[in-house]
Amino acid sequence: MKKLTAIITMLTLLFTMTACSGSDSSESEKDDGLTITYENKTLTVEGKGELTADAICEQLDIEISDIVTGRATTLIIGDGVTAIEKDLFRNCKILNSVTLGKDVEEIGEYAFYGCSITEITIPDSVQTINRTAFGACKSLEKVTLGSGIEEIADYTFTQCFFLKEVTVPENVTSIGEGAFFKCYSLEKVTLSDGLETIGEEAFFLCNRLSEIEIPQSVKTIGEEAFGKYTKVIRK
Repeated sequence: MKKLTAIITMLTLLFTMTACSGSDSSESEKDDGLTITYENKTLTVEGKGELTADAICEQLDIEISDIVTGRATTLIIGDGVTAIEKDLFRNCKILNSVTLGKDVEEIGEYAFYGCSITEITIPDSVQTINRTAFGACKSLEKVTLGSGIEEIADYTFTQCFFLKEVTVPENVTSIGEGAFFKCYSLEKVTLSDGLETIGEEAFFLCNRLSEIEIPQSVKTIGEEAFGKYTKVIRK
């Protein structure tokens, strides 16, 4: 009986340590070096490491689904955080403010898909923004891309209906398929020397984009890369 009681006690303790239930304000630390706090609809991440759903669930007494389905409006990612897991904030409808620290190197696929972000600054540390990371952010109006990015992946900013202006940094060599597809409000795009490839439908259905200058470095332009309203000018 004593042995059975000890086993039950151990299992109960283990369950208590790993369970994610629900709360509006919590703070914890973990061996991976991240500290995650959540209070007043603001999720703050500090320390070193990759931000994942498991890290949030393990550190906070809250289900990740509670964050995604409408609790968090603000995300602050501090210096030291190196990556954001794919799908992490996908369809977090009321997430409207995101701040990225200076050490983020990678943003996963669909990481912010369908969020209500109005503007985003990508720090120079970011080397990879994976496909559709900011797709369907229908309130997104302003994007500042850092100098470290070498590729704008497929559908990265697709269906960002209110995005008005984009400057592609010098290090970018490729703009992927559908990268800015259906960005209806896009009026100005600045492409830098060094760009080599523009994918299929990259700027298709950007109906307000009246003209675009293509650098001499561009070697390949995919089918229907631009809509019928866009005048393509070679530099």
